[in-house]
Amino acid sequence: MENAYDRTWRYGILKDLYHLGFRGNLPVFIQNFLKTRVFQVRVGSTLSRDFYQREGVPQGSVLSVVLFILKINDIVRQLPPTVKGTLFVDDFQISCASANMSTVERQLQIAIRKIADWTNNNGFVISNQKTICMHFCRKRGLHFDPEIILNGVALPYAMVLSRRNNVYKIVRCITFGSIDKCNNSVWHSLVKHNIYICSIDKGINSVWHSLVKSIYIKLRAHYKKHLEEGEEMVCPYENCQKKFINVTSFSTHISRYHKSEILSNATPVNDSLVPSVLDNSVSGLVDNDLNRSAETRNETEQWDENSYLRNLANFYLKLESKCLVPASTIQFIVNEMNNINELGKEYLKDKLEQVCSEAGLAEESVKQVCTELFKSDPFVSAHGPLRTNYFRKEYYKQNFDYIEPESVKLGRNSSNEDRYYYYVPIIESLKLKFKGKNVPNFYIPESTNNRLYSDFTDGAVYQKNKFFKSNPDAIVIILYQDAFQIVNPLGSAKMKYKILGVYLVLGNVPPHNRFKVDPMQLVLLCWESDFKEFGMQKVFSRLISDLKQLEIGIEVDGFETPLKGGLLCILGDNLGSHNIGGFSENFSSGVYFCRYCLIQRKHWFKAKPISDERVPKRTVDSYVNDLEHLKQHPNLKFRHGIKVDSPFNQLRYFHVCNPGLPPCLGHDLFEGVIQYDLALILKQLVRLNWFSLDTLIKEFGHFKYQGYDLSDKPNSLPTKLNKLGGPRCSKLVPIEKFTLYNY
Repeated sequence: MENAYDRTWRYGILKDLYHLGFRGNLPVFIQNFLKTRVFQVRVGSTLSRDFYQREGVPQGSVLSVVLFILKINDIVRQLPPTVKGTLFVDDFQISCASANMSTVERQLQIAIRKIADWTNNNGFVISNQKTICMHFCRKRGLHFDPEIILNGVALPYAMVLSRRNNVYKIVRCITFGSIDKCNNSVWHSLVKHNIYICSIDKGINSVWHSLVKSIYIKLRAHYKKHLEEGEEMVCPYENCQKKFINVTSFSTHISRYHKSEILSNATPVNDSLVPSVLDNSVSGLVDNDLNRSAETRNETEQWDENSYLRNLANFYLKLESKCLVPASTIQFIVNEMNNINELGKEYLKDKLEQVCSEAGLAEESVKQVCTELFKSDPFVSAHGPLRTNYFRKEYYKQNFDYIEPESVKLGRNSSNEDRYYYYVPIIESLKLKFKGKNVPNFYIPESTNNRLYSDFTDGAVYQKNKFFKSNPDAIVIILYQDAFQIVNPLGSAKMKYKILGVYLVLGNVPPHNRFKVDPMQLVLLCWESDFKEFGMQKVFSRLISDLKQLEIGIEVDGFETPLKGGLLCILGDNLGSHNIGGFSENFSSGVYFCRYCLIQRKHWFKAKPISDERVPKRTVDSYVNDLEHLKQHPNLKFRHGIKVDSPFNQLRYFHVCNPGLPPCLGHDLFEGVIQYDLALILKQLVRLNWFSLDTLIKEFGHFKYQGYDLSDKPNSLPTKLNKLGGPRCSKLVPIEKFTLYNY
């Protein structure tokens, strides 16, 4: 991993401590230990300026190592049961063995994908440059190597393996304060056993057996030393409790009963002979079998049919909700899987009858066994409740966390039709999300310092908000609104099927997860035509009522005090934000087109632009005064670019001019400044003969994009270089890769 210590997610450490049951002053101490870390670099007697460490654990502290291990250890739990792994600090090795190369490739790719998801969700970064594959097989000459993809790039293969004894050279010198030669002898033997045996493929029989023999001859000799001193010893082989008091009886017993056995499962000579730190220290050096299926079998005494049904339902639900597979296609998959399962059962039935007949069992007994066996097929019984789309949805509602959307009547439109919008109650969603989960203090993101803006907590809007000042543990609510078309907007379908969607995300979620799709919760859906006809006040009335209730507090199971939440801001594009805020939506010819200040269009387009100090900013008072002026002059449509009052201003601690409508960088930068300014910069560089326009266009078009950049590959450069075209993401890629185009 890249800079694992410096990237360790502090909030993740605190969350893991909380899940492990740590309460009281210890988490607070660790939180204070991690935050506000400043360091300097010294060259001679000169010190650099202060550098603030946003994430990671401090270097040079024993506690830092413990906290890092606490966070990184969870990575091994991401592996499938068929994949094994070894973790040593921040180096992670995974392996899979099978006679089928496709199985190996599929299982390793699943493991890589799960590990990548885990690292993305926990702030770590896997280095492609430091990650390699090694293929061990008995085939000579050319053979197929599985293709393993990490971050969109195929991993390279190492063809040569150099085995070294450096680990043993270091570990064999460690005595852990022990002066007992017996302890040290057992320690060195076990370390050599773990290094040379546990990490070598057991298929290499000649090498493996020679190492086993040489190491365990030393262990047996060590036993004999204790017997010569008159100590009573127990046979070291598993399931053998024979005791000895002399060397002769011990040697006779070993040669007679354990001559062909390997001590791979040997028990220690005596608990007092093995150093107490052995288990903890060797665990990082040897392979850990992470096959959790065996553990699961031991813990689960009987078959749980409900668990099978729930997992199968979860699979179908993920296909529909995450992979966006249509319900009709899922039904086709269900039907075909049932057909394939029936074919497999017929084959197994014939094979079972054949084997039982050869074993001499009666025909009636064989048929009875087959009937009882296949009658309890979990795949068939599970597809009873999941056989159709209707039954699957009913199962989802009854067995998964589900909030029923409410149909709210707006009234009759101009065509005398009843119109509705759909609302998912945010209070019920939050109650379900936090049910039985108390949120500790460190769940709230913290501000860093005055010189670095890393999150909304560093901004003045959050820091000056009276609600979050008086309720530091409150839930921070961020709304997002946008209108979208559900069909191709051509011909008669244009603007006919446009829907306004409102979504909710919690500011308490860490930044790198906050605006992924999964944490976003749907709040409201309304036809845009109904939104324009019935107005904001009617459409948002239920939402605003729930937000008011959240400011007061709601009762949640598991919370000793009411859970409070406040609206911080409403995200959206400029058109939607101006609509929500009650501002003019005329950007092409409106006099006052900005929702943050009162600059006029004529001043904006002057050759010598007016300075920011001379432009008055919009405030809550100016907003209220403009609305009062509009009430007194009903013939006026606008006053300083304001047309109506925003319904969200009814909230006690939110106002659109605080400001509460952040800018849309996607439009302001990539569809505004960048597409024109970057073209001007390129034209200037061409004039300075840094490169020719033809060369730039050629390199721009032939550049080999990889990974995520491949899906956002920019359009070809226009020959006149007036502006850069294409979607917003495709304009970001040239900015990042511009310096590489000429090399």
